[in-house]
Amino acid sequence: MLSLTASVDTPFGAFFGNVLETKEYSPLEPGVVDHKYYEPGYGLMEDDVVKGQPEVLKLTGIVVQP
Repeated sequence: MLSLTASVDTPFGAFFGNVLETKEYSPLEPGVVDHKYYEPGYGLMEDDVVKGQPEVLKLTGIVVQP
């Protein structure tokens, strides 16, 4: 865990001060480090590759199934 009070801005919306930021890495992908951002009640909001091949995943919307 890097922070419990991170902020993130996505096309779905901006979330301030209540976002969990984690650092993820694996020996299966040496040299790759991700920072992931989670908002309570929503889940994964953003996934940034901060070391390795650049890549960003951002939440754009939520579909509720009936």
